[in-house]
Amino acid sequence: MKKTFLVSTLALAMGLVTMQAQAHSRWILPLQPIVSGDESEWVSFDVSASNTLFQADKPARLEGMVALMPDGSQGVAVEGYTDKRRSVFSYELTQPGTYKFEQTNEGYMVMRERPQGAEPPKAEGDKPQGEGKPGMGPQGPGRGMRADTLEALLAQLPDDGKPRHIVHSLSRVETFVTRGKPTDAALKPTNKGIEMVPLTHPADLFTGEPATFQFLLNGKPAADLAVELTPGGTAYRNERLTQSLKTDGEGKVKVEWPMAGPYLVEVEDEVKLSEGKVNSERYGYFATLVVQPQ
Repeated sequence: MKKTFLVSTLALAMGLVTMQAQAHSRWILPLQPIVSGDESEWVSFDVSASNTLFQADKPARLEGMVALMPDGSQGVAVEGYTDKRRSVFSYELTQPGTYKFEQTNEGYMVMRERPQGAEPPKAEGDKPQGEGKPGMGPQGPGRGMRADTLEALLAQLPDDGKPRHIVHSLSRVETFVTRGKPTDAALKPTNKGIEMVPLTHPADLFTGEPATFQFLLNGKPAADLAVELTPGGTAYRNERLTQSLKTDGEGKVKVEWPMAGPYLVEVEDEVKLSEGKVNSERYGYFATLVVQPQ
């Protein structure tokens, strides 16, 4: 198993982000992460991909974006619009409790195999990560071919006998909003891909109070997983102030919050496969958490 920070190859395979956005962090930013009151409330969101958190840069479409409800019901689609740099939507919180807004992207594509032990390069400004690097782009025979299912991808490939490196990718972008008292029903994992179990509730994040999160990979604790957390406002300081953490044997990390505001959580994992037609599985996870001041 190989674990690395998030790289452009996942975004390449997603299909819901434009090719321009492939090297950038993806995020959903709730403009009102916590609301109160006994009556329903509207909350607005920005959705984009950018190196500068949380300033909209590259458009990320809304297809597949759903709201998971406080009563545990799933998959209520959201509606909004996409402009040149972002998507926006508003959602009415009719139920009290905690909502999870989530977009899951899954697909198959032909990639060049990453050499054993090679680490993905870090982003440099707006230059796409992995540009021209071995294994980091849709290169090689059948390059760039992608499909929602393995069967559809195989049907596209020419029958020329050439070896191809097929990647199954699954990523998840999410955030949380609470109206009134926090609840947990929307936070239950699906046991598919990388997921974060917030042992500290997303509505209970405060500066000066450490929080604990557990990460799962396909439903099992993901030990030794690299986790990055970066506070927003990177356009207004010289340092990104990213915390680079590793999960423990139970997949847990403890996080300190040096300042209030939104943070982006970014995780990637890659699993090499030795059998079947798929050569590797790549997983990505992005979550926006909002920390309140004391």
